[in-house]
Amino acid sequence: QINTANKIREDPRLYELYKDLLNCDKLLYYQDRVCIKLPGQGETEFIHIDADPHYRKPDNEAPLQSIMFFQDTKFYCIPKSHTQEFHNQIIENYSYIDKKKKARNMTMIDKKRDIMNLEEKLEAIDIPKDSLLIFTENLWHASKPNKSNHIRLGLYFGYHRYHQCPNSIN
Repeated sequence: QINTANKIREDPRLYELYKDLLNCDKLLYYQDRVCIKLPGQGETEFIHIDADPHYRKPDNEAPLQSIMFFQDTKFYCIPKSHTQEFHNQIIENYSYIDKKKKARNMTMIDKKRDIMNLEEKLEAIDIPKDSLLIFTENLWHASKPNKSNHIRLGLYFGYHRYHQCPNSIN
């Protein structure tokens, strides 16, 4: 897995792609994790963003996330949920989401208190084997258990704008 992750990171085409997408010449690579889900296994379903809706960055400044999938799979998300209007609705309707420091940056919706019925708004997107999915951290999406007969393997990684990384040295 590490050799594959390094080969992906070192691909100059990806660096060029992210430079264009992020409109920035100086980037830092990050590798979040490798996700392995056995058939019938996985996290319970939850809808989340990998950010805090109280501090939403404008679309042209928001970091991008990437997942490289090594088998056919599905990605679940709420279309158009990356917009400021959608985030305003979330803040207004889910008062239990506060600005407290969380163990992870992600913000999850409690299924028992889902008054906007977000689960019904999720759409499944088919992702072919060996595909790279790139999306904004402002997009609400869901993790679902692996219901296939195959191991689900994904590499979570991406690039950040150098000047937006708090630990970068100028």
